[in-house]
Amino acid sequence: MKREPMPNMTETNFVEIFGGVIGRPVVISGANGRRLDFASIGSWRFFVDVIDEEGFRISMWDGASYEEAIKNAEELSGDGFGPVVDNLLNGGAA
Repeated sequence: MKREPMPNMTETNFVEIFGGVIGRPVVISGANGRRLDFASIGSWRFFVDVIDEEGFRISMWDGASYEEAIKNAEELSGDGFGPVVDNLLNGGAA
């Protein structure tokens, strides 16, 4: 993957990869109500967002696989959403 410097948000869209370790229970809501997921504590979660020219963040993907995050970010970049900025490579985490 081509590494890009952080673009100026007022000039272009860009695709951002970031992630972090889950530190507390996640609330899961569904047809059967709400429950807390304690099993995910300590695991990594990765996110792919598109940042538009005005700085608005649009969540496009999230999951447990860094490789899938890269794949999704590269697809979005190829579809014209701008360069990929991988904040995990740049030392940033959520």
